[in-house]
Amino acid sequence: MKKYGCSEKRRYLIGLLNDELVAIKEKGWSFRAYIFGSMVNSETENPNDVDCLLSIHNPMMDGIWEPGNCSNELHFWPSFIRFDPELFYSTCRELPEMIEKFNRLCIKTDENIQISLKECVEI
Repeated sequence: MKKYGCSEKRRYLIGLLNDELVAIKEKGWSFRAYIFGSMVNSETENPNDVDCLLSIHNPMMDGIWEPGNCSNELHFWPSFIRFDPELFYSTCRELPEMIEKFNRLCIKTDENIQISLKECVEI
């Protein structure tokens, strides 16, 4: 928060993201989350949104996660690990795999976005 939450807008966006991550934890699920984009790679005082790579592990497949915040201020790129008895104790996907999938999807959809490891900050 100290490094990225200097302005009121930044603190507000971090609060929205925190609310989502708390809701995931309250379900008993684990996650890995990485922020990229203007929130962590720009000096802009008032970024418009938070871009987040998100991998959720739901070991019991007891529901699906849907973002509680439906505004355009949080952009999640989820990667879900489905229940598999042999992988019950598996961890969430690693960042390089998530970046590769994100970049591949952006190419397929003609979006002019490509990210790298150095542009992502784990939260």
